[in-house]
Amino acid sequence: MDCIALLHPTPTDPEVAVVKISNEEHKAFHDNPLKFVNDHKVFGKDVKSVKPAPCPGDEKASSWLLLCGHRLDCTSYSLCVRV
Repeated sequence: MDCIALLHPTPTDPEVAVVKISNEEHKAFHDNPLKFVNDHKVFGKDVKSVKPAPCPGDEKASSWLLLCGHRLDCTSYSLCVRV
């Protein structure tokens, strides 16, 4: 896992992370998104829930970009993009 960008939150805007992950990490993320985000310390504080967008698996992809938003209510929304 390699954190590419981290935008810190403001009083009204969420924290946003862009993380490059391997195909194996992508599978682990979708197996348990909450555990993955909190165990890998994607954000400075743990989140209470992670709601990933549907993502087509692609065993041929070598890496992925994981885009995560950490809202003020400690929920996270995410999207995976093949690279």
